[in-house]
Amino acid sequence: MRYIGELRGSGSQGPGPQPQPQPAAPEGQEQPRPPPQPQPQPQPQPEPSPWGPLDDVRFLIACTSWY
Repeated sequence: MRYIGELRGSGSQGPGPQPQPQPAAPEGQEQPRPPPQPQPQPQPQPEPSPWGPLDDVRFLIACTSWY
């Protein structure tokens, strides 16, 4: 049973990505630069309907009960 236990523990072993060491800042720099801001992802635009802005009006007309 010892062999099964050894296999269970060895699942995640292996060469992983090693963190790169940070280079030393030059002495002439007084303040370190802040990390760059991540760019916001653009929102996907909805596909234009063939009716354009009349699509909402069509929906209201279809849902309104006419007597």
